[in-house]
Amino acid sequence: ASIPQQLTDSGESIIFEIPIFICVLALPHSTCPLHVFEPRYRLMMRRTIETQSRTFGMCIYNEQTETFADYGTLLYIRGLVYTQDGRSIVDTIGRQRFRVIDRGMRDEYNTARIQLIKDHAIEQDDFDDLYQYNRTTYKRVRDWFQQLDPYRRTLISRQLDGYPPCDDLTHESDDGPSWA
Repeated sequence: ASIPQQLTDSGESIIFEIPIFICVLALPHSTCPLHVFEPRYRLMMRRTIETQSRTFGMCIYNEQTETFADYGTLLYIRGLVYTQDGRSIVDTIGRQRFRVIDRGMRDEYNTARIQLIKDHAIEQDDFDDLYQYNRTTYKRVRDWFQQLDPYRRTLISRQLDGYPPCDDLTHESDDGPSWA
């Protein structure tokens, strides 16, 4: 399980606390490989891997406020390999966007009370247009991708775990289509 079931089944606005890794922009459905070497993040990864959810938050640094951004993405740890000197290579994938409600600290790493972001259901009047827009945009991106040189296609494919299929929108699609 990626996110504890009680966090995803309810339509209510659930707030819970998670550890926060301040680094790069992470997006739902995208892989986010990490090389963890700072002692505070080593501890955070060890604790996170021991939990059932294997989930933590990723936020970028906000230079204006000198802290992490107000929005981020939950990352799920798919795999983790420790090196002999205690560093780790972590294979993660983005799950769901969140909004930071409150910031905290635990043993020198950041934590946050967060609220998951759930997109509004697509209205029937808009659905047909969005469905067609999804298909047209996917075709344009696929055509662009095919025109790239093999080296760049390989780099992008590795980041995305292969070229994603064009998934169809539903009225309840969270975070848009997974290929986007």
